[in-house]
Amino acid sequence: VLTILSTDVNWDIRHWVAENPNAPEEILVRLAEDENKDVRCRTARNPNTPKEALAKLSKDTDWWIRCKVAEHLNTPKEVLENLSTDIDSNVRRHCKKRGYVV
Repeated sequence: VLTILSTDVNWDIRHWVAENPNAPEEILVRLAEDENKDVRCRTARNPNTPKEALAKLSKDTDWWIRCKVAEHLNTPKEVLENLSTDIDSNVRRHCKKRGYVV
């Protein structure tokens, strides 16, 4: 069911799938590249989002999504190190809270 819903044309439905803790990793990886930033943000906040998807989301153009990646407990060390030099001070501050400072 989640696989079908994850491709729905309505972003509200995809947004629900992205935050669902039962969403399979392969769906979360795909939703990390969704056209809708709210879907990508919910994906970044999902505790089960895999490292591969978090790495993709760490390069998102939206600073808020990059902040959510910096907060995520599964974000790889090298991704946090890269985010600690982000152009946006909010992203750097979230990295600092995790102990990553340049």
